[in-house]
Amino acid sequence: AKPLGLLNVERYWDPLVTLLRHAAGEGFVRVDDLGWIMTAAEASDLLEQLASWKPATEPRAWLSSSQT
Repeated sequence: AKPLGLLNVERYWDPLVTLLRHAAGEGFVRVDDLGWIMTAAEASDLLEQLASWKPATEPRAWLSSSQT
C-alpha cells in the first residue's frame, strides 16, 4: 500500500475522515490501516507527512491463518 494524502483545504475532507474513523470503530476497517491516510490544510505539511511515511514491515492477509 502507498499513503493517501488529502489536502484538507477549509476542512473539505473532514466528512470522509469521520466516516473512515467510524468504519474502523465498527470493525469494517482496521484502525491500523487508517495510518496511511494523511490530511493537512497546508500543502507543505502534507508533503512532509508523505515524505516521512514508512510502510508496514510485514504485509498482512485479509484473513488470519486461523480463519482459513
